[in-house]
Amino acid sequence: MNIIKNTIKKIIDKMNKYITNDYILSGFTILVLVFILFLILNVFLFNINLKSNSNVMVNEVGTSLVGLIAFFAAFKAYHTQKSQLEDNRKQDSKLRVETQFFHLISLHNGIVDSLKVNYLGETYEGRDYFKCIFEQKLTSYYNEFSDEYDNSVRFIAMFNKIQKEEDQLYYYFRNLYQVFKCIHKQRSSNVITEDEQNEYIEYIDAQLSKRERHLLYFNVHFFNEHNKQKENTFKEILSDFNFFEKHNFSGEKIEQEFIEETKKKTRNM
Repeated sequence: MNIIKNTIKKIIDKMNKYITNDYILSGFTILVLVFILFLILNVFLFNINLKSNSNVMVNEVGTSLVGLIAFFAAFKAYHTQKSQLEDNRKQDSKLRVETQFFHLISLHNGIVDSLKVNYLGETYEGRDYFKCIFEQKLTSYYNEFSDEYDNSVRFIAMFNKIQKEEDQLYYYFRNLYQVFKCIHKQRSSNVITEDEQNEYIEYIDAQLSKRERHLLYFNVHFFNEHNKQKENTFKEILSDFNFFEKHNFSGEKIEQEFIEETKKKTRNM
């Protein structure tokens, strides 16, 4: 009897491991295999004569088949219900991610609309704020340092200065970090696929102006370098998404454009 129990246990393990969506075919195949196995065991293991014990064998086989059919039906119902619950949990998780993401995007756009700076008698609001910061204030701060300093040193000094002066810029980047982080947290889960993550990142990029991307680059390379968190810094998250390179904004290109903008301003003074 132990041999039969162990054999049936192995068959059940196989069912758990290899069962497919074609439940009927899989179940029928398993039942046929069990029937053949049971017949072989009765004839050869217990040395039962088929002719003299046919009625007993038919009853035993029939009872076994009925039991296995009932077991298979229960297993199928359990497996179907389990799959439905997993799908529901996944959909709920995906909905939470989507809700959080678009809430953060709404906050982002609200912050952008509220930005305002007065510089040299002119007022810059909304996305013009970033243009003023990049083309006016940062270039002025860059020129405060002599050419004997390395560019990276001058970049760090100028961006730390602008961050201290512009609290609203600090809050802008803090919220933008949360937007990227919301999607980045899903990289280790199966809630949203990699393609869906990339679609979210493309959506974020569509919200950014050219000067916003440039300022974002300076922020993560020359400000956050001195304000590292324990893990998942803004720079690391953007690097994982290959954000700047994917959108044709290499660091060298951004820095060179800024230096040219600075030289142009200096010549016009």
